[in-house]
Amino acid sequence: MRDCCSCPRYAGRRWRWPGCFFGQLLFPYAYAYQDYYFYSCAVFLAAALGFFLSGLLDSRLPRWLVWPLLAVPFAAQIATYRGNYYPQQLVKSDGGFAFTTALRDFLPKDSVIIVVGADWSAIVPYYAQRKALMVRNGLENNGEYLDRAFADLVDEDVSALVLMGDQRHNYFVIQRAAAAFGIDTLPSAVHDRAEIYCSLRYRDRFKQDLRAANNLWDMINEPMAPVAPPAGPFRVRPTTAQTAFPFVSPAPLRAYFQYGLGYMWLDGQKIIFAHPDSDIWMRAPGQATQIEWDFGLVPDSYLRAEGRTDGVEFSITAMSARGGVREIFRRYLDPVARPSDQGKQKVVVPYLPRPGEILHFSDRAGPNAAFDWTYWARIEVK
Repeated sequence: MRDCCSCPRYAGRRWRWPGCFFGQLLFPYAYAYQDYYFYSCAVFLAAALGFFLSGLLDSRLPRWLVWPLLAVPFAAQIATYRGNYYPQQLVKSDGGFAFTTALRDFLPKDSVIIVVGADWSAIVPYYAQRKALMVRNGLENNGEYLDRAFADLVDEDVSALVLMGDQRHNYFVIQRAAAAFGIDTLPSAVHDRAEIYCSLRYRDRFKQDLRAANNLWDMINEPMAPVAPPAGPFRVRPTTAQTAFPFVSPAPLRAYFQYGLGYMWLDGQKIIFAHPDSDIWMRAPGQATQIEWDFGLVPDSYLRAEGRTDGVEFSITAMSARGGVREIFRRYLDPVARPSDQGKQKVVVPYLPRPGEILHFSDRAGPNAAFDWTYWARIEVK
């Protein structure tokens, strides 16, 4: 007698559960790192639909009901295509974004751009029609890597630095590119997806051409407000505190950053770039017992062959409503002279607040402020 399991009608049944298991295990993980894996997810969805339709054919439902049910998903696909994708296919478009159009039309054709925040994605250089150095994710603040990569472009005409996504306002990269290629330290144009920092050789003409093109409708042809450092401490509004200071608790009342509020990434964590002088003021929680502060200096500030930091002082003081000031914590980091000061410093300071006290977190340069690339990773008073 013929084994029913070898029949083509039943051949797929033995693979249904393993297929579902490995699909659930592998593809969500891959999707988390490569967003184009939704195509693979669609393959599994199509396979599931196929199993369902095959089950209808295997069922004991009357044929007059099975065939209309089989037609439903195909009719739905056709209707979805006609209502959504087909109209989009009728639109004539060159693709890309306004900022890639600006790069393509207003910078020298044989020049090179540096892109940070897009990893290996070829979308920006493809639509900008420019050769590009794509800085790898996680290496944006690695000075040794950037120096080596920038050195490979020594005989190229680097016309612009493009910072995308969470790498916008990454002052560490901006300063390195400015020193290596004469890139402007203020953005020449801003898009909701990217900032463009042009070479000083092309900046003025680029801005003029972009303005003549009506800023391509959705670009800003002026520096954004956070780029221009405030003249003094600024108030932190409750509505913006969570966004601007997500790793500071409680939310600060005021802040000051001599070179403007900016961020960078270090060891996979987004941190505040707090080059001296930097300050944050916050109201002390009444039931607090300790202060936790994670801070340090960017490794490149003390691992460079030359031009290294001479140290930064970090301090916490408490100010009372009557004007009294008491010191809670003070430490001078000198990572060149003391290897123990290298890397992220995690301090836990016992603290008993007094009524109405305001805590003041600050860092100050040593004898020389050069290369004092300081960061604050977390502040928590609890």
